[in-house]
Amino acid sequence: MPNRSLRVQQLLRAVRARPILLASLLSVPLAATGGEICLRIFHNPEYRRPTTAADGTLWKNIVHRRSSVPGLDYEMKPDVHRIVNGMVITTNSLGMRGAEPLADRGPGDVRIVAIGDSLTFGMHVSAEEAWPGALQARLNSSELPELAGERRRYEVLNMGVSGYSTLDEALVVRWNAMALDPDLVIVGYYLNDAETEPVQQLHQHFRKPLVWEHSALLRLFAYEKRKWDQDRFG
Repeated sequence: MPNRSLRVQQLLRAVRARPILLASLLSVPLAATGGEICLRIFHNPEYRRPTTAADGTLWKNIVHRRSSVPGLDYEMKPDVHRIVNGMVITTNSLGMRGAEPLADRGPGDVRIVAIGDSLTFGMHVSAEEAWPGALQARLNSSELPELAGERRRYEVLNMGVSGYSTLDEALVVRWNAMALDPDLVIVGYYLNDAETEPVQQLHQHFRKPLVWEHSALLRLFAYEKRKWDQDRFG
């Protein structure tokens, strides 16, 4: 009898605890769903948010396209002539800002390929004012008689693309730049080039978002973790 009574008491406790356990299990997804809805309505985090048609005309005037290079999200469109944000942007058949590579390149001509981000591309300046264009003009100038006297031509091909990281630039060197048989490759480095996390707008637009990035709640948690990592590692 004592054993039966004990078993009955245990059974009653288990029955009473079941609604509490069920309520606890249901409260987590309900709270997550409520948090997701509130964030989407009142404060949808921009961090790693996939772009949609609701973002307006921002992406209709860009001069970029999704890249076919493995691991590279985007690249410049070829044969573009357009005014974007007050800049006249002209690209050649290879998607580089500026003229076509020399078709009659001789053995004495020097080909330099410039790799980099918006500083190399020349954001807010003309192609001639960007440092690759200025370098080419300087090398071919009569102000440098020791170079001009060699009767060789110098061309500096601008393969800079806004938003590129060092990883992107390495892919451009491997798949695009070396195919042009350059005599010299110059990589224009900036302090945030080591950042490979896709937080730049162009990366956000062209890359394929991960499944979890469709959740505002998970993006908020990821953003807070990123800030915490930045505080720890600098």
